[in-house]
Amino acid sequence: MSFDIDQVTELEPPLEWELSFVASMARSGLNDAQITELLSTLEQPYRYKSDSIAFSFEYGWVCPPPEKEPFDVIEDAIDHWLESLAEEGQTQRLAALQHQIVELLAGSESEEE
Repeated sequence: MSFDIDQVTELEPPLEWELSFVASMARSGLNDAQITELLSTLEQPYRYKSDSIAFSFEYGWVCPPPEKEPFDVIEDAIDHWLESLAEEGQTQRLAALQHQIVELLAGSESEEE
């Protein structure tokens, strides 16, 4: 670790992440040589949040993409999804969506008045 735990009076989040990260590796069942080898490929200090890094035996250390808000995921995919529905000839589904959108718009217009 990059700090002496005995010299720290309060763990700030980056130090807490490092302690948790290293402790997780120590509890993993890997031996010291294996842990040393894995850590040698990472930049120090090891202030990685446990949910932001993982080891892949195929790719080495990997970081998942940042989480997106559900509405951002929908916004990114809706055009493609609607086009797919059209290409597949799912006109009933598209008409149902259109009807739902028209009703929602009508409801929001009446609320504005």
